[in-house]
Amino acid sequence: MSVPYETAAYEPPESPESPEEHLERLLGRALNSFELPDETIRRLDCALAHDSSLHSAHHSAGLHRETYRHTWLLADGSAVTLWELVHNTAPGSEPQHEVYVDEEELRAATARLPLPPDAPDFELPVMVHPSPVPEPRHVYLTDDSADHARRLLRRGG
Repeated sequence: MSVPYETAAYEPPESPESPEEHLERLLGRALNSFELPDETIRRLDCALAHDSSLHSAHHSAGLHRETYRHTWLLADGSAVTLWELVHNTAPGSEPQHEVYVDEEELRAATARLPLPPDAPDFELPVMVHPSPVPEPRHVYLTDDSADHARRLLRRGG
């Protein structure tokens, strides 16, 4: 009896979702997508890349709340971020999706959710700006330079 080869391992992976497809899915599931400014949607039409990440989550007694950050890189080098709030209003109910342009709107929407009194307050992290990378002190030239020759001699001896 012969065993067929598993073909999935040899098939090329599916192409990643394009920025346009990601935006379409996000707006399709959001209950309030019609509230987004038209200018924001127009800017996202020319996005080159996108990234999504879980920003915060709270789960208790059947209720849940998750926030996601969706960021698109635009052709002009700028970035646009939309915030997605996913929550249920009663234990066992279907999750509802909402999308917001800025953090203040996200905070206001989160504050109205029915979470237990002991739920921690929702806070967005403070942006930390990394220190600049120091410039290299000296760049060695290759190909017949005196610096290159000295380095080669040091390695050999």
